[in-house]
Amino acid sequence: MATTDGNQAVSAIDPRLGAQLSVAEATRNVSITGARPLGITNCLNYGNPERPEAFWQLQEAVRGMGEACRALGIPVTGGNVSLYNEYPGGAISPTPEIGVVGLLDDISLLARPPFTTEGDSVVLVGESTPGVAGSAYAALAGVSAEDAPPGIDLDREAALQSFIREAIGRGVVASVQDVSGGGLAVAVAECCMWSGLGAKLRLGVLGSPAIELFGESPSRLVLSCRPRHAPAIELLARQFGLPATTLGTVGGERLRIELTGQGATGAAEERGSGVADAVDVSLIDLRHAWDHGLARALGVEPAPEYGSGRADIAVLGREA
Repeated sequence: MATTDGNQAVSAIDPRLGAQLSVAEATRNVSITGARPLGITNCLNYGNPERPEAFWQLQEAVRGMGEACRALGIPVTGGNVSLYNEYPGGAISPTPEIGVVGLLDDISLLARPPFTTEGDSVVLVGESTPGVAGSAYAALAGVSAEDAPPGIDLDREAALQSFIREAIGRGVVASVQDVSGGGLAVAVAECCMWSGLGAKLRLGVLGSPAIELFGESPSRLVLSCRPRHAPAIELLARQFGLPATTLGTVGGERLRIELTGQGATGAAEERGSGVADAVDVSLIDLRHAWDHGLARALGVEPAPEYGSGRADIAVLGREA
């Protein structure tokens, strides 16, 4: 079973889109194990529905959730609401909590996010789209007037989930993680630190490095496989109408992401200068950032420079 926290930041901007993204992410988290999503449940957490704006948020969330479920062929099996969630300072952020249950026919094919083997190829399936509003990067670097959340193509999402279930069923996927909160850089960092294996990758950048590294556009995943299987995976992705690119290899004690292409100029950006540069961070620092993130956020532990460089999203791109 997989759940999402409701994409609160996006839901506060566009409650219909936030609900669609929540359903997509929760079902994707089931699909990347190799299981078929069977149904969803939900808890819709909103403010006082007697206020027109709060009722509108709830109405839009229900509409978005229904649209996503119909596109993905997933029934809603139940759910509940939690309303009047307000305090003197205002209402909570709209939060559609989504839970999805799935079925894996053969447990031996279960896929997980951690990398498994030195020398494996790392393949990105799907492509980034513009929009960083509502992301962790936007919370760090700020947003400009033209920023908006990334949109979602529900047909593309359905194709991605069908593709990864097929690839896992063929036994050619060693590991897989979806790209969601924190973007591609964070997804790969999780694969590294949970496995104890680094990676050396080359990421093409046509537009903004921040969007390529930390944008949270949906319908993407990063997988690892034996090098001999990479061409077959790329071909299968294309058969589902999905772009696929081999980024590099698993191995070493560091995560390195080199930026290439005409847009590889992160330091030139006004927002997040230095954050969206090439990534080069040790696994020790990644693990430290993961283990101590909550304590730092609560002010229990200071955020010192440690090891070869801090590795939370705020500084993943800084050179040591």
